[in-house]
Amino acid sequence: MNDELDIELTSRYPVVYPPISNSGLHGFECGSGWFHLLDATGCLIQRRMDAAKSEPFVAHQIKEKFGELRVYYSHGDAYVSAVIDVIEGLSGRFCEICGDRGEIHEDQGWLSTRCARHLGTSAGKTVQREGQEAPQTGASPLHSPSIADVIDSALSLFGGNPTHVIGWYTRQAHALGGIAPVDLLNHPAGRAQLLRLIGQIEHGVYT
Repeated sequence: MNDELDIELTSRYPVVYPPISNSGLHGFECGSGWFHLLDATGCLIQRRMDAAKSEPFVAHQIKEKFGELRVYYSHGDAYVSAVIDVIEGLSGRFCEICGDRGEIHEDQGWLSTRCARHLGTSAGKTVQREGQEAPQTGASPLHSPSIADVIDSALSLFGGNPTHVIGWYTRQAHALGGIAPVDLLNHPAGRAQLLRLIGQIEHGVYT
């Protein structure tokens, strides 16, 4: 991850992602394309710690492994564990380089998650993040829900079960015209649509 985005995360969530040097960097060992997932993770864990007054969660190492995000941490309750499981599980659907929709690919025994444009591109190479709105955790001026909001709502819907949440996000949904919910996460209008769908499911409306 480039230094600018690394510092952005440590400044927003200094307890969740503590800086490990005077430079203010946490040292994320992954590409900048997963910034939006780590931003949502920090937001949800910080909310949880503020609400539950629980022992501070601390991320010790965050890296790419076998093409997906891995978070090594201490402390945290069942909700925090579920959030991390969901984020790790969804990371294999977003290009590690730019954050667009991607898939896990194998190249000479190495696994990586890339979109079509960045096949063969190293995560260490700086690439402009295209196709996504500016990084943010809260609502936009148009009151668009954040990725954190949509993930939290899905966890609530499925009783905190990360396996069910990942399965729902990655399966094609008839109510979305055959689109998988994960395909809408990067877009404000898509996230609003997902929240409406989750509300309908909660009230037994499946159209």
